[in-house]
Amino acid sequence: DVYKRQVLEALQADLGADNPLLVTSLIDLYLADAPQLLGKLRTGLSDGSADAVYRAAHTLKSTSATLGAHGLAALCARLEGLARGGSVDGGSEPLGQLDAVYPQVARELRELRAELHDEISH
Repeated sequence: DVYKRQVLEALQADLGADNPLLVTSLIDLYLADAPQLLGKLRTGLSDGSADAVYRAAHTLKSTSATLGAHGLAALCARLEGLARGGSVDGGSEPLGQLDAVYPQVARELRELRAELHDEISH
């Protein structure tokens, strides 16, 4: 599964089920930051900058995992591992997979955000 809704529901419970606004804020931040991080990954790979790839992959991995997007986080971990070794060779395959998976994750998070917004409104 591209996105694990149970993880975000557990996060909401941990943060306070009576405050879905906090979770919607986390989703909003993720949806704003992830495309920028994907851009940094692309630039880092094209420039051969292992440091830039490492930083962007690490950040995107962590936030994706927090929000339940474990498949996306695993792809970031692959890029992070390559970059940690000082090379970005072989990074175009996981980046291509990220480009395919991210829109699905974003769509699912937007759907969940809409559901949470409905809860807040009622």
